[in-house]
Amino acid sequence: MNALPLINLKYSNTGYQDITADLSYIENEKGAIRLNVGGAATVYLPPSSDACLLPFFIFANTAHDYAVKENPADGTDTIVTLNSGGIAFAMVTWNGFEWKYQDATGLSSGSQALLNTLLTRNDSTGVIAVSDNASITVADQVIKLLDDSVAGNAYDVTLPAPATFEAMPFFFVMAATGDLTVTVKNSAGSSIGTLIYGEHKGGIAVCDGTTSYLLPIPLYPVNGLNSSTDGDFVRFDGTTGKKLKGGVALVTSIVAPGSDAEV
Repeated sequence: MNALPLINLKYSNTGYQDITADLSYIENEKGAIRLNVGGAATVYLPPSSDACLLPFFIFANTAHDYAVKENPADGTDTIVTLNSGGIAFAMVTWNGFEWKYQDATGLSSGSQALLNTLLTRNDSTGVIAVSDNASITVADQVIKLLDDSVAGNAYDVTLPAPATFEAMPFFFVMAATGDLTVTVKNSAGSSIGTLIYGEHKGGIAVCDGTTSYLLPIPLYPVNGLNSSTDGDFVRFDGTTGKKLKGGVALVTSIVAPGSDAEV
């Protein structure tokens, strides 16, 4: 799944969606959703066919229970229930197979400020590509992580200072084609997490005005090749158990069809 066109769609002109009625539908192109219904309500996600790996930032503005459910085209499951007295702020993401949520209420006491900024920011999204140690600016919202050009298949990406972070997330997209480890650092040079080729599709960096956080976006359980040879054996690539590579020989080249030894 190519996330970059979806990033450009969803965050180049984000705006926000203020939901004030029961049985409302979240719009796919909106990145921030404020639940502001006067009583308990159900909110439906977009169809999975229109979803992407980028999160919806959903905030419960009142004490009522808001059930965030699958789109009726996909099922009837409740993904998360939001309530300003409990899980008030969640990031809901489609991972290619199912909807997942991450409770972001406890990231910091500044989650309200984070959401308010998300709801008011509506500028153009900058997309940059890096392939070596790099520092990014607040204008660079989307960072494509390409194969590195330094020893060790690894490099660092340093975030801006919290004072200029503006509480708007940075989206990292793992666009590498080979082994790569990217360490994401805060402006003081301390690591806040790593993104690894074959294990992560990308990540989201957020800041509460003081502390920066990295939320990795996992890849599918096992990451294979873009294509394969029919009948070829599959081998693990490395020791993570999450990466596959092609085999050394075809089954038919080891055991002749029709022979007594054929399995």
